[in-house]
Amino acid sequence: MAGLLFGWAFALGGTGAWIAQAAMRYFDVGGAGAAALAIGFTGLHVALFTALLALFASRLYPLPPIARVVAFACTWTAWDFARASLLGGNPWGLLGQAFHDLPSSYALIRLGGTWLPGWLAAAFGGALAVAWIENQRLDQALRSAAVAGAVVVVFVLSALVGLPAADEQGLSPLKVAVIQPGLGQHDLWDPAKKSSHLDLQLQLSRRPELADARLIVWPEAAVPRFFDATSKQRVEELARQQNAAVLLGSMRNEDRGDGRAHLYNSAYFFDPAVGEWKVYDKMRLLQWMEYRPGWLPGADPLDYLPGSNRVLFELDGWSIAPLICFEGVFAGASRSAARAGADLLVNLSNDSWFDTGAGRLQHLAFTTPRTVENGLPLLRSTTTGSSVLLAADASLAGSLRPGSARVGLFVVHPGPGPGPYSQGGDWLPWLSVLLMLAALGAAAQKKRPATYAADRQ
Repeated sequence: MAGLLFGWAFALGGTGAWIAQAAMRYFDVGGAGAAALAIGFTGLHVALFTALLALFASRLYPLPPIARVVAFACTWTAWDFARASLLGGNPWGLLGQAFHDLPSSYALIRLGGTWLPGWLAAAFGGALAVAWIENQRLDQALRSAAVAGAVVVVFVLSALVGLPAADEQGLSPLKVAVIQPGLGQHDLWDPAKKSSHLDLQLQLSRRPELADARLIVWPEAAVPRFFDATSKQRVEELARQQNAAVLLGSMRNEDRGDGRAHLYNSAYFFDPAVGEWKVYDKMRLLQWMEYRPGWLPGADPLDYLPGSNRVLFELDGWSIAPLICFEGVFAGASRSAARAGADLLVNLSNDSWFDTGAGRLQHLAFTTPRTVENGLPLLRSTTTGSSVLLAADASLAGSLRPGSARVGLFVVHPGPGPGPYSQGGDWLPWLSVLLMLAALGAAAQKKRPATYAADRQ
């Protein structure tokens, strides 16, 4: 029960306000309905997993102190991994993501993803807790405290190691125009305003300061609803006039042959030198918003379908990997792009659901580690912010102030490319699952020690 309440308090405190706000806008429910949805969502996708984490961790007590510390770190990592993978996956606010802006952890993230600093953080906290619990046995308490100290040393050494230098051989810097139209959520999906929205983004893309751009990037849902032939023709004209490729987000439908259509959330790319459109369909959809969970009965005919293929767009020798909105939070989506040969990650997003709240900043924060993990720069173009360019070392190389319509010309430099985590994948969470199960088995074979209060009687 304590784990359940902790998970609920943690999730509602960090995300409850903007989840309720987004629910009111998306589902058109009142305040009470939005609060109920926020409570239900955080309970299912966060609190349930922290309750199981607490339950499993409580069974580790019979183990020796040092083994208990290691087992606790593995248990925390295993259940964070479960939360990121099960019930549709919700890798939002995992422990390791707290290190997204701590450069001393970046070498660790490159080695093991955010799982590695998260594991070490859990070990640090677990070591201090065990030292407190074992305060009657000074030798055990000191050993546990030494483990906490060792974690600090690991972070210090990580800061000294740093990240590999970028390899710019063969790739010239790429000038990219980022368009942030500043369209609020209610305006964005108003069918009567579709033409004016397109006019606005075409006008912004022709600003004189963007004349040298080789790529123009619009956000997710830049052309709301469907990207029809007329809209495509106008964007093609822009690309030829500016002598620049265009990358944007919009819906796509595909005839099923029975009078109905498959729906996709897609990224469209047009290079005037090639003269044809290429399309990437979002592969990792946002549960509840873009599709209903498969374990619910029935199906919504308006559900999006996931794409089946990773697509890279080629421009001036650069291989560009689109990530649509929530995909940027999933390490696996960027990892597959890096393995396919991507040189640049581009996250198209519609963050206007968040308005100016914490959700927008959290989305950027939880996407940031993709740069260090894969050794690649990451560009974000969003409807209202945060639109930024992050270098391969996660440093901020360019940004647009959130809110109103803004444009920026960013210069993208290549990174060093994939590192051990990008190549090896989720080795640490899977290892943690195995060690957790082994520790639980070992603990079950041991007799639970008597309490110190009983020993003193």
